[in-house]
This record gives sequence, C-alpha cells and structure tokens, in this order.
Amino acid sequence: MSQHTRLTIAVLALVALAGCMGATSSDGDGATIEYVPAEADGVVQAQASLLTADETTELADLAADEDPAFDGLDSLIAEFEEETGLDPTDFTELSFYEIESEDAFGSDEAGVIEAGWDEDDLVDALEADTSTELVESEYNGVTFYEPADEDAFGTEYLAVPEDGVFVIGDRPAVEAAADVAAGDNDGVSDDLQSALADESGHVSMAFEVPEESVPGEAAPGEIDTEPLEDVAIVSGSYDTSDGAIVLSSTMYATSSSAAQDIEDVVDGATSFAAGMAESDELADEARSITVDRDDDVVTIGYDLEIDRIEELVDELEEEFAAWAEPGGAATGEPVEPDDEAFGEPIEPATP
Repeated sequence: MSQHTRLTIAVLALVALAGCMGATSSDGDGATIEYVPAEADGVVQAQASLLTADETTELADLAADEDPAFDGLDSLIAEFEEETGLDPTDFTELSFYEIESEDAFGSDEAGVIEAGWDEDDLVDALEADTSTELVESEYNGVTFYEPADEDAFGTEYLAVPEDGVFVIGDRPAVEAAADVAAGDNDGVSDDLQSALADESGHVSMAFEVPEESVPGEAAPGEIDTEPLEDVAIVSGSYDTSDGAIVLSSTMYATSSSAAQDIEDVVDGATSFAAGMAESDELADEARSITVDRDDDVVTIGYDLEIDRIEELVDELEEEFAAWAEPGGAATGEPVEPDDEAFGEPIEPATP
C-alpha cells in the first residue's frame, strides 16, 4: 500500500479541524515516538492541542468559506463518529513515519496513535474502513492484527504495543515498530528525537536530509543552494498564539561555518523575495521572516495573524494573475543580489 492508511488520514484531519467541537483533549506523554523504528529517516507528530486551538478553528472556518462543497466541521466529525464508533476527542498524539520499502520503489508507512479508544472498537473501525476482516495473532510477543485476505485492496495492519497505543499501516512498518516494542529493534535516531523534542507546537516534524536531495550549483543570478548540502537534519513546527499561526523551521548544520553560509543563503532569499514582491504587503511579509543562528543551528521563524490571511491570499492571487498574463511579469524593483547568496560560491566563514 503506497498511500497513508485512510483511518490515519481521518484522524489527522480531525485533529486539524475538530477545534470547533470545543474538545478538552490533552497532549500525549510522548509514548508514540518510543515505537518509531530506526529505519525511519523522518517523523511527523501531531498533538491533541490542535483540538482546542482557537486559531486552528478560525483557519478551518476560512477553509469552509472558500469551499462550497465543504459541509462544515460538525458534519465531518459526526460522520467520523458514525462510521467508526470512535470519539475523536479521545485522541492525544500521533507519530507518522515511513521506512524504505523492499520493493524497487515507494515506501512503507505507519502511524503510532495514542488514544483512549477501546481496542475492539478500533479493530471494528478498521474492518469497516477496509471491508476486510482482521485476524488477531501475535508478532514477536506483541498483539498483532492482520487482514484475513492480504490481497484485498487497502489492507491495513495493526499492532498494540501497550494499552492505548496503536500502530496502524503497512505490514513492514508496523512490524518494525513491534520489534522496537519487543526490544529487537532500535528506535528512531537520538538526533531526530532531539530535534523533534526541541520543536514546540501542535504539529512538529524532523527529517534527515540526504545530500543528493539538495539542488546542484546555481547559475549566475540564481540562489546558490550548495551550502544546504551541509544540512544534516531539518525540523519544523506549526503552533498558534494570540490570534496568529506560528511557523518555525530549524536546520542543523555539520559545522558552525556551514551554518553561517546557510544563514547567508536564507537571508538572501528573503531579501530577494521582498524585492520581487508586487505589493508592499507581500514585501513586508517576506521581511518579517526571522533568521537566527546559534553555533551550528539556523532557525527560521514566521508569524501570521489569522485576520490577515484572506488579505494576503488575495494579494498573492493578484500577483500570480499578473505573472500569468501574456507578457506579464512582476514590476517590483528587485533588491541588488548579494554575491554571498546568489550565483557566486560562498567563501567558508570562520567558525
């Protein structure tokens, strides 16, 4: 199965949208990360605090206003409860991960969910979701459920490493988590766990960065992304505060000098974006992005008031429309490119 399990997607959607229910769920105690296997090179974690964040509720309401096909959050949650028999407010935490598939392409995926759901109710929900019976067995000493017909479309596997913690997804990914529970497999790397723990937000993530994923040498006048090859781990978070969404991204470099070069690239990119913006509002937003460095760590931050989202979306739509017109192009006066960030190789900084 190459797509996320449907139930996991439903849980994530409810976490993101169910704030209008006035739920009182509390965040998890970190139990889910304990079962993410060493084979994972990244983790996305969602907390139940999204259920009570007023700003997330406002975001959902904005989305509902823009989508006439969206019937509203109450009906979405009622449908989830009716179809699954599960109370979304009993959810506390989810850690989603992928591991490399034994197939030539693709990956195997799973979500570790901490929730106050009854095990039998969850099994019933999965069976209804996939129209396939799940057979209870045991894998490496861990309670394990597998489909009676493994060739059925959309098959899902379930492991229960402890009460209230459920691993749902593709067989290899679920078995890898069960092996962690049994002590026969290492958990996800300490570096990833540390990066994830340093992020505070309703949603957080941390990923290892393969060197080959960074674009190659830039042409003159383009952003030189070569310094990003020295990023070992990238983490990020989505949070809310006082009527605003708070976005953060952290890059862990291989050295302090590499971090200095990365800071120069990001500073140059934000300056370039501000200079190319058609409107003062968009230029100001680009300038409001903060870039800070502490030794070998570079942190990027951006806060956006919910009340300004519609205005900025309108500004972006107008700007994109201007670019799309025949012969159209942005007419803003770009800033002078900084050779440290554009087109010319960056001289290594002194640590």
